Formats: sequence, C-alpha cells, structure tokens
Amino acid sequence: MRLGLFPEKTLNRLQGKKTIWLHTVSVGEAAAAAGLVKKLRHEFPERRIVFSTVTQTGNKIVNKLAEGDDAVIYSPLDIDFVIKKIISIVRPSMYIITETEIWPNLISQLNKREIPIILVNGRISTRSFKGYKLISGFIRSTLRKLSLFCMQTEDDAKRIVELGAEASKVRVTGNMKFDLELSAVSYQPSALGLDAGEKLFVAGSTHRGEEEMILNAYKKLLKKHANLRLLLAPRHIERTKEIENLIFRFGFKPQRVSQIKDEPRTTNHQRRILVLDTIGQLKALYALADFVFIGGSLIAHGGQNPIEPAIHGKAIIFGPHMFNFSNIASIFLNHKAAVMIKEAAELGQICDRLLSEPEFSKNLGTLARKLVTTNRGATLRNSELIKGVVNEGERLHDQKSGGGKTLDHLKPADRNLSKV
Repeated sequence: MRLGLFPEKTLNRLQGKKTIWLHTVSVGEAAAAAGLVKKLRHEFPERRIVFSTVTQTGNKIVNKLAEGDDAVIYSPLDIDFVIKKIISIVRPSMYIITETEIWPNLISQLNKREIPIILVNGRISTRSFKGYKLISGFIRSTLRKLSLFCMQTEDDAKRIVELGAEASKVRVTGNMKFDLELSAVSYQPSALGLDAGEKLFVAGSTHRGEEEMILNAYKKLLKKHANLRLLLAPRHIERTKEIENLIFRFGFKPQRVSQIKDEPRTTNHQRRILVLDTIGQLKALYALADFVFIGGSLIAHGGQNPIEPAIHGKAIIFGPHMFNFSNIASIFLNHKAAVMIKEAAELGQICDRLLSEPEFSKNLGTLARKLVTTNRGATLRNSELIKGVVNEGERLHDQKSGGGKTLDHLKPADRNLSKV
C-alpha cells in the first residue's frame, strides 16, 4: 500500500466525493485527532476522510475513527513517482498533518496541485529543532509550501518560524491532547478481578527495561501494602509473552486481562499480576487505578502522554525522561499535578506515600483533572482555522475561474443572463 498498490475495496471507496486526507504519526496523535475528525465531519459533511498512518498499531486506532465511505491507508513512501500515483488515487481537497512530520516530496506534489497543506498540533522539540537546523535550507523551502501551522506553544511557533515557516501562517492554538474525551466504555473492578478494598497500581505504556524496575518496587510494596494489585500495560502488546516470563522470574503469576473471565478464580489471586494484552482498553481502565506510572520515562525513550489518567483524576508519577512530552510534563509539574522521580529506586517510595497518605494522592488527582479542563479548546481553534483556509482557497479558486465575480462586476447584458 505504501507503494500505491491498494486493494480494490479501498479503490472503490475513493471514488466520487471530495476527500480530506488526515495523516496521524503516532497512536497518541490518532487518539487526539478524534475530536478534530468530529469537527471536520460537521464542517465538511459532503467530504470523506482518508486516514493515513505509518504503524500497524496506528492503523488499528484510526480504523475506529473511520465511518461510512472513509478509507484507511498506510502513508506512502516519500518517492516522487509513488507520491504522484497515490495523490491521483486519493485526490485530496486538503492534507492535514498531525504533530510535525515533514515529507518533502509529498508536500511538494500537493503544493503543485494547489492543495492546502495544514499542520495541526505542531511541535518542535529541542532535539528535533537542532536536527532540522542542520538542513535549514532544505526545510525552509518545504515549510514555505504549507498553508497553515497550528502550533502547540509559543516556543513551537518561534522554532517553526526560525526554520522557515511564514510567520503570517503560524498560529498558537494549544495541544489537542488536552481535548481527549472520557472513554464511552466504563469498567467495574470485577473486570480486573479486583476485590473490595484492593488498591490498583497501573503502569501504563511501559517499555522494555521498565517492567523489571516496576516489579522490583511492587514486590517491596507488598510487604507493607498487601492489598495492592499491579496492572502492567506494555506499549507494544506483542511483548506480552516476554513480560509474562519476567513476572514468573519475580515469583508472581501473570494474568492476561483478556482471559480474566475465562479462567477460574483462585484463592491466591493477589499473587497474580495483571497484563493488559489488548489495544484500546487502557484509557478506560485508568478509571480503576488508584495511581498511575507513565511508561517510557524511566528509560531514555521520551515518556508517554499523562493526560489520559489525568482526565480520570488520578495521581500520576513519571520518570526523568519525558522529552517527547516535555511541554506537557512541565505544565503538570509546575501545577503540582504530577510527581517526577529521578530514578527507579524512588518509585517504591512515592507509591508508599500515595498509599499511606490518601489526601496527598487525592489532591494530585484533583489538580491533574483541573489542569486538563483549563487547557482544553485547541481542537475547536484548529477546526475554525482549517475552515478559514478552505474558504479562502475556494474563494481564490472561484476568482481564477471567474466564479468569484459579483453581479456588480458584470455588464448589463450579463446581469440579465445571470437572472435567467
């Protein structure tokens, strides 16, 4: 598909209607785009949406956003002849990129066809900025072809302008991830086999190297807090078997969440560590947590998004490596809405405090939920700006084709013809 070889079913879907092409980079961006998709459907009801992603996991997420005659594809390889072929198949009326992923050939070919190219939820990390600066001349010429930049923060806006974007096309609209909605699915404690009075520690979106640290902390915590249960939710569920083997090494038994209802309950179920082995449940399962650790942050991966547990008002812990979410992490820390630990040894200590001081835990969760509420609105701002770009583009197109002329610009004879 990345070479432009589409199944017949997909080709049939791409006939007829005007198309909005929406590209999402990661699973988090796909989830954040859900609200924008609703706005686009409302503003442009006559257009289909074609979603593109790079990863299989992202593909599964956007398939849940697709409706009716929408289509889901993998993003094309950025090779000229491939791009031309896929644009001729998709025939987009606009191209929307979430976050900041620059495909020079794709952007160039869309620009040649006068198709609006819009960046939403844009961000430029310190690391990315340094990398882009090394090829500033090349990046500048590419950025000049975009129609609109909706950036998350003032710093992101300044960086994109310094890299070559036209300042007049850059807006600071906030982060759409704060607009995430509560999951329509709700779970009872029984869904995880939890007994009354048991506490739940959720380690969400963990990566290789972190589970061992978490299990080590958990084993020590059980000596003081025997009613504590642990749910490990790996970022990549294909690691489930690997994590189960690790759990056995620590003297526990793994319990896949997908199999809880199928397996008989045992008297020593407290010795079982829950492993989330499905995609799409974590957001809703955060509601059952007493506190949450954000994975990817105890190793140099860059962290994951803390907003989902914050929506549920949960106490949040993350490690020192949150560079992929540095702006969000800073906001949480500045508002005392999360706790950052510097090393794995501190994880057990902060968990012990959260369990021993319920008011401390409750206050963290309250501040986290309040923070999300006060930072909402980016999705609406972005959709309004997108509508403005589309309307302006159609106005200019009408002018070029003569359709933009009013009756006052026409000769008397033409006025009569117009009435007829």
